[in-house]
Amino acid sequence: MASNVRRDPLERFLELVGKSPNGHWVWAGVLSNGYGNFWDGQRKVPAHRWAYERWVGPIPAGMQIDHLCRIRQCVNPEHLEPVSPRENVLRSDSPPGRSHRTGKCQNGHEFTPENTAYSKKGSRVCRKCKVEVHRRYRERKLGRPLAVYNSLKTHCPKGHPYDEENTYWEKSGKGRQCKACRKLASLARKEKRKAAASTG
Repeated sequence: MASNVRRDPLERFLELVGKSPNGHWVWAGVLSNGYGNFWDGQRKVPAHRWAYERWVGPIPAGMQIDHLCRIRQCVNPEHLEPVSPRENVLRSDSPPGRSHRTGKCQNGHEFTPENTAYSKKGSRVCRKCKVEVHRRYRERKLGRPLAVYNSLKTHCPKGHPYDEENTYWEKSGKGRQCKACRKLASLARKEKRKAAASTG
């Protein structure tokens, strides 16, 4: 008697599929992260990819298979579509996918031009969340709220006093900056632009 893995792959595949009235082909075999796994006789492959290649055709290089029905266990080739990795992420229910559709980050902040930064890979970053993450990190390192820590300081890191004449308060009223340091930073930026213009 031939072993199970030596039987016709299509026959074994169909034995692991439950066809529902609404058109889904629900995989009843082994799952990995919600997706079906199938042994094709030589190697383990994602069941939905095997189904697409069996009934539709080869999957273009670099493309992923998106479940149009949003059900990972479904292997109905009519519910599958090859898309780029980026498109697959944007269609998904992942944080990047939701923010792409809503125009908001996972914490509900809108991606306005003022509130949007970009990572080295080109992904959008919420400035408000970035500031909040940095604040929490600083507070963990300091062992106390940042506002309490800053209020105790009498001088900036470069030694300039936080007196009335040299203190710039942010519009929110929660943060302060050293005017002398702001002026030095502005001069440094001007010098940098001037040097770049002369060499260009």
